[in-house]
Formats: sequence, C-alpha cells, structure tokens
Amino acid sequence: AHERILFHSLSAGEEMRERTILAIPLDLTLHPSEMERVRELWESLERMGFSMQTRGETLLVSHIPALLGPAEAKSFLREVLGGEEPDLRELYALMACKGAIKAGTPLAEAEAIALVEQWFRTPDRQHCPHGRPIALSWSRAELEKLFKRT
Repeated sequence: AHERILFHSLSAGEEMRERTILAIPLDLTLHPSEMERVRELWESLERMGFSMQTRGETLLVSHIPALLGPAEAKSFLREVLGGEEPDLRELYALMACKGAIKAGTPLAEAEAIALVEQWFRTPDRQHCPHGRPIALSWSRAELEKLFKRT
C-alpha cells in the first residue's frame, strides 16, 4: 500500500522537490556504460531529487530524494544504471519500491491508520506499481472453507 501511495505521489510530482543533503556524498565507481547511462538519465534523476557530479569514473551524489535513505538511494542508482533503459514510470515504480515501508517494519497505531487513510485516497489502489495485489477479499463461504467450517 505504501509503495502505491509513493508511486502516485511521484507520478503526480508531489515528492520530487523534497531532498536530503548528505553529509558524506555517496561515492559510486561506474563502468563506462553506466557513466553513459548517467548522462542519458541525468535530467530525470535530478527531477527525482538527486544532485550529482562526476569526477572521472566516479559519480558523487550529494542530495538524494527524501523518501530514500542513503542505502536505498545507492541501490536504486545501481539498479537503474545497470539494467535496461527504464522509462519514467519504471523509475518512479522502482523508487517507490525502494522507499516504501518494508514487510515486518513496526508502525505506531497512528502511522498505520494514516497509511490506510492515504491508501483509501489513492487512485488504482488495488495493486502495487508492479501489479501485485495490495488487498484480497474473501466471501463468507470462502472464509468458512478456509477454516474448515463447512
């Protein structure tokens, strides 16, 4: 659900202006093909909240999107630069995936309620951006069958 909410926010341009300044820039040594890919995606990555510079074969990242921590930002960049050329929708889906609350992460009751309320206001909320279902429903008969009550 959180992934869908983030994806919708990114697609609508809501989250992209919020960035985190890194005290120590991320330092990624890139293969020449990855460096070429950085140049191709530079504008899109900047619109998503990254601030970068190159120094030889090294990419130095000084700002990252606020919804990612440094480890998620590094993972996101590695995946984007090492794979096939993604379109903007795929970039948003990947960033939402990296920035979303993970299974097993404890939430305070207020956080959980706020998340569900946001999810109810999100269009196309039945599936994550990758197509996996977010919610399932069972009829009474199906539930009874699952619990061997019929």
